Amino acid sequence: MADLHFAPGGVEDRDELRNVAGSTQVALEEGKLIGKSLLYVGLGFLISLVIGFLYAYLLLTFGGDGTYLSETGSLAALITLLVTAIVQMILVPIVLRKTASGSGGLILFALYAILEGVFFGSFLIIPGVTYWTILEALGFTTLIFLVAGLVGWFAKKMSWAGTLGMMLLFATLLLTSFWGLFFLLIAPQLFPVIDCIVSVLFVVAMVLFIGFDVHRVRKIAQSSGQSSSLGLFCGFVLYTDFMSLFLRILSILISIRRNN
Repeated sequence: MADLHFAPGGVEDRDELRNVAGSTQVALEEGKLIGKSLLYVGLGFLISLVIGFLYAYLLLTFGGDGTYLSETGSLAALITLLVTAIVQMILVPIVLRKTASGSGGLILFALYAILEGVFFGSFLIIPGVTYWTILEALGFTTLIFLVAGLVGWFAKKMSWAGTLGMMLLFATLLLTSFWGLFFLLIAPQLFPVIDCIVSVLFVVAMVLFIGFDVHRVRKIAQSSGQSSSLGLFCGFVLYTDFMSLFLRILSILISIRRNN
């Protein structure tokens, strides 16, 4: 009982001091995990950025005249894009599992970032795309990512966001696969309307997913503490959110520039 004298108000004050210390420790763990996760997001984006510019340069140099692609270059770009998309779909669950376990996760993360760079480079070969367009897309993406992330970080419950985001993604898939093809083949003049609706739905869905995933990062930090693999796992999840949003916003800006 002698150690109770360290707390001026007795047992109650000691419990309060423990709660304060515990809350500080939890907040520190949360901050460390989100910091590590964002560093991995930045690393992944840097890899994708470098690969994207390199891929676009090589494709335009050897598959075109430096500005426009030849027919052979266009075919090569299309095949590369399709193969990349298929590999990415196969790779996502593997990367999630490996980053969670910590065995070879960083290498697979880097490989996925390289494939995302190929997607990014496919936008760079579109005539009229400028550095300003890319910076504008990056600025919008970063701002939206930060706002959605802050909402998810401070929200007490975000389970609804994941459900609603999934519903919106299914809606975009339906619009793209059925109505998009329908209007493209039957009424091409109305296709931009469907494309606009799809873009808006996709952006809203990604905003919800970002908030939901950042909320999950905080919950993981509270329940699991720190490990060498947690930051990488959370970083990969947030990286895929960031890149999906960035590429969609970039495509919207390119569409606006071309229509003007």
